[in-house]
Amino acid sequence: MNSSEKKLFWSRKILDWEKSRYTQKHGILKRHINSSVLYRLNYAKQFLLKHCTGKHITELGCGTALLLEDLLSSQTQHYYGFDFATPAIELLKQRYSDNPKVSLSEKAITQIESLNTDIVFSLGLLDWLDLSEIDHLFKISNNAHFFHTISEKRPGPTQLIHKLYVYVFYGHKSQGYTPQYYSVDEIFAIAQKYTNKKINIIRDPRLRFGTIITTLDNNDLS
Repeated sequence: MNSSEKKLFWSRKILDWEKSRYTQKHGILKRHINSSVLYRLNYAKQFLLKHCTGKHITELGCGTALLLEDLLSSQTQHYYGFDFATPAIELLKQRYSDNPKVSLSEKAITQIESLNTDIVFSLGLLDWLDLSEIDHLFKISNNAHFFHTISEKRPGPTQLIHKLYVYVFYGHKSQGYTPQYYSVDEIFAIAQKYTNKKINIIRDPRLRFGTIITTLDNNDLS
């Protein structure tokens, strides 16, 4: 898929995808997949709320910004949301057009030249980027603190189920455009080129093969 096809893919999919992924009202296979996504969202919320007060926060691949209300309630100084899915950004602009603490941009990662922010985060975005796009993501972050999740390349039955899920539900229709699995070493090597901060790796069985890479302190969340 080229960039315009990817944009069309997500513009058609994003609203239903979020509604589907962040609920447990589905069959066994979807519940199995969704439980880790729901846990990831809740973990990210608890984690980021400990660091966001008075900070400029940027979310890449924000979708409909499921953490935005919580971030604003915790005195985030300013929220910047980027996504290239038109319906998601249009919906957010309808909701937050009058909020001076929210800025929204309909852009792909490669269209962003630079970020001026304290913290950059994304949930699942890196799974849909190639390594050159991931390199660009860390480059434009300008040594800001970051919190990103990846689907770690970790062979096993859970990852096999995930591969089956993405193929059955949309992979066979999208010219092979499906989530990617990266090793921590691959992402770590890229991130290290653009930050002098200590990088932490967080794994949790409830994330299954999901892994968090961040320069923020863990603060012993459980």
